[in-house]
Amino acid sequence: MSEHFSVPLFLIDVPFTGGKPDNKHCKEYVQSQILDLIAFLEKISGKPLNNGELEKTIEISNQTISLWQGIIESARHIPLPISVFDQFIIMAPIVAQRGSQAALDFYQRLKSEIDSRVTKGIGTVTEERFRLYWDSLPLWHELKWLSELLTSFGACLVSTIYTLPWAQFHLDPKDPVSSWTDEYVHYFD
Repeated sequence: MSEHFSVPLFLIDVPFTGGKPDNKHCKEYVQSQILDLIAFLEKISGKPLNNGELEKTIEISNQTISLWQGIIESARHIPLPISVFDQFIIMAPIVAQRGSQAALDFYQRLKSEIDSRVTKGIGTVTEERFRLYWDSLPLWHELKWLSELLTSFGACLVSTIYTLPWAQFHLDPKDPVSSWTDEYVHYFD
């Protein structure tokens, strides 16, 4: 696509560490690529990295990630206050706008609403009989049909691996390159 549209492309290669997250060579390799990425972005944007703005963005991102984690963990409550179907739809800001104030505001309001649902005992399924785990990609074109089918049996999708990674990846605002490196090496081990 980069060649087709004549736009720049940068890929970060994260090697398999064999479960050894303290692999010095892998960390050095990934960190050098992140530093190369910064130089790449500075060159194509014509602007130097603003460390103060990056720090603020990371702080907002970390707050947003914590809220998303709390939203996902609300699935422990019975009745289920938010289903996997809901998560599939409302994950858009955590994916596309994680470091923005708009995403933080959205998840603050959503977390408040979910906390209220938990307190009032409001669930996504009227008569919850079964709690299921979804271990795959969303069937985007069949979400409504599948949701209605499961609801008709009193079943609800409680959790999925698909939305979980967005509740991780916290960075250190004071040392973003090292923490980003650690997250990448850890995530792909």
